[in-house]
Amino acid sequence: MPKKKVLIATNNSDKYQSISALLEGVFPHKYDFMSLEDIAIYVNFIETGSIINRAIHKAKLCWECLEDTNQKEYFISIGVDDGFSLKKEDEGNSNSKSITDSILSGKLLSINETIWLKRGIAYYNDKSQGAIITSTPLIYKGNPNNIERIENTYPLRNVLAPLNSEKVQSQIEFENLIEYYLKYCRNDIEILFRNIK
Repeated sequence: MPKKKVLIATNNSDKYQSISALLEGVFPHKYDFMSLEDIAIYVNFIETGSIINRAIHKAKLCWECLEDTNQKEYFISIGVDDGFSLKKEDEGNSNSKSITDSILSGKLLSINETIWLKRGIAYYNDKSQGAIITSTPLIYKGNPNNIERIENTYPLRNVLAPLNSEKVQSQIEFENLIEYYLKYCRNDIEILFRNIK
């Protein structure tokens, strides 16, 4: 059976690599993932609303771009938006740039304090749409190298670590890091994709 094409609606190469690996981990050999860069579409996303609403907006907007360019061979488009929360049960703050700056500066978290990565994941096509928020705990390890935020990258991988790890994410093998994330989001992703038509 041929793989179904899935567009991941991001211009961020770090996010594309992470999301495609997570989805491949849940659904091995089922989908063929493409980024906006792969199909030469640039979308300037307007970052307003909650994490989940932003993810839905991105998925829908990119699906409409596919229609405009006659690329309807795609099964769905996936929108992703990240935020953070100091408590697992909170939905998360959608102002990720401001939160990222606060984390990198050391103003938001103490060393070894936990923060939850809240990731809105949404899908969209002509027949259905759906969305979830996943929660992954990470530990702040400090920023001795004074790393700053750069657009379309994920600088927090240099200051945040998985639970019970002394290594920050950038020091961990990519496959092992994906397995850590899957530990917290596999079930949510399976439930989300179960309802796609």
